[in-house]
Amino acid sequence: MQWTMKTDPSGFKTRWCQELADRYLAEGHWTRPTLRDIARTRAAEDPGKVIIIEGENRLTRSGCLDQAVTPRRMVRRPRPQAR
Repeated sequence: MQWTMKTDPSGFKTRWCQELADRYLAEGHWTRPTLRDIARTRAAEDPGKVIIIEGENRLTRSGCLDQAVTPRRMVRRPRPQAR
């Protein structure tokens, strides 16, 4: 197996082995849909289903999707400039 460093779509560097990735996909451990794809599919299947309850507040699948934050903005923050 050969490991390399690869930059993911959010800009983070990670170790990568194409041989293992191909195997995991072939065996069904990994799939191609993104988290966004899955969220859209679930919201389309049952948009009114309540999935979050916080006190008196309820949030449905479609409401959650409407309020979703792009994962890159949540995870990746600008680094402070060195002085």
